[in-house]
Amino acid sequence: MSSDNVDSDILARASSISHVLRTNAAPSTIDIIEIRRLLRDVDFERVTRLRDLGATGQQSGALLENLAASCRSSLSIIRRMPSEMLCAIFSLTIPEPYDFINQPLNSMDARQSPSVLTQVCRSWRAIALSHNELWSHIRINLEMVALLNDRMLPKLSTLELFLKRSGAHPLYIHFGDFYPQNLTATQFLSVLMTHSHRWKEVSFFLEFSRLQMLEAIRGHLPLIYRLDVRAFGAHTYGPLRAFDDAPQLREAFLDLGDPLATLPLPWSQLTTVGGNFDHASILPHTPNVVECLIESNPSSASSIRHPSLKKLRVKEGNVLHWLEAPGLEELQLYSRLDMMVRDVTSFISKSGCVLQSLSLYNIIEFAHWMDLKGLWMSLSSLTELQIRFCALDWDIFSNQLSSTQPGASALLPNLQHIVFVFIKRGRFYLADSVLDLLESRRQTSPYSNGRAAQLLSAGLFNANISQQSRDRLSALQDLGLELTLGMKRTDE
Repeated sequence: MSSDNVDSDILARASSISHVLRTNAAPSTIDIIEIRRLLRDVDFERVTRLRDLGATGQQSGALLENLAASCRSSLSIIRRMPSEMLCAIFSLTIPEPYDFINQPLNSMDARQSPSVLTQVCRSWRAIALSHNELWSHIRINLEMVALLNDRMLPKLSTLELFLKRSGAHPLYIHFGDFYPQNLTATQFLSVLMTHSHRWKEVSFFLEFSRLQMLEAIRGHLPLIYRLDVRAFGAHTYGPLRAFDDAPQLREAFLDLGDPLATLPLPWSQLTTVGGNFDHASILPHTPNVVECLIESNPSSASSIRHPSLKKLRVKEGNVLHWLEAPGLEELQLYSRLDMMVRDVTSFISKSGCVLQSLSLYNIIEFAHWMDLKGLWMSLSSLTELQIRFCALDWDIFSNQLSSTQPGASALLPNLQHIVFVFIKRGRFYLADSVLDLLESRRQTSPYSNGRAAQLLSAGLFNANISQQSRDRLSALQDLGLELTLGMKRTDE
């Protein structure tokens, strides 16, 4: 396409600022003034030529359109964004370290962040390479990469490059290896161990025999805060004393048999513990734990009272039978539980706790509705209730928690936040009784223990909502209810 029909003055002016128009460089203040003038004249020239010259004008118009696009691109705010702001945006691309389902198996893949950020332009490359935090999040799952026959297998040299680019920044590592052992995994682990003084949060999925390599880092873990160790294979070794001298360690998640015998830790300084092990044997050694995740049943357990525990998540087991937690504020219960609603009520009663938040996940069968009512009666302090993917009679549930009778004391009088995630994605229509509940809880009731019963926010997910229901919800929003609608992933 010829440029003969394009005003020579416009082309000359464009050529004078080609260092901006043909690159991703940030324009100076003077450049911005000139580009805006040029864009104004280019747009005027395009309109004029299309009007006066017909087909000939269309030919030259294409060249002018490309020039106008270059001008607009060069004026983009992202060109002039401070490097500190770009660094903050780049940091948002860092994968969540413990989202094993949705994050890449190999963070060193050139197709993933952070490497892909260096392939946009020279300025982005320079900023990304200088941003140590980007390179300090290392995620390698050699086993899964191999199973998926991924051609982009991580290289040892790439790992060394990432570690070099991370500078002195603390390291966040997730490393899983093959089974049986292979030389590549051993080499990767050896390189990571030379930087143990920078480990901040580490997650290992390793064969027991390779765990023994970590003995060499004992006493060289000044920063480590979070430890996640999942081991497999035969355990024919003695205790692994790699992490018992870690002054900053506060969180531990384990799946390797009996941690007391297998992996000694500074238990008394931990604030969070979780995993697949006998918590009944561990909790007496962790007086400062405030959060606990239980994924298995203890072989046997006598009653344990843990005053400091604030948050308890139970995915497996009969923990509520043997545990008392007088300071508990948040309780999450999942489906694989050998318990009934009355067990929860009994646990709250014997603990004497002032529970603030209760979350129920994937519970298929509830006990008789009277047992459910007894649970609500024991939770007068509750401010947050979440029910996710539970088989529940919503009419009975809503009737129990609705504040419709003047002069009557409402159940859960302090409830402020509700989240419902319904079982049948895309097929569960929002029941009128749920709307009745929201409307009644949102109304001020001076008869509710001498104070107003207010529902401040609600989340409704995985429900088909009719227009009539949407109108009722809009009216609730007009009254000040903070409302969230939408879909939730089924794996949450």
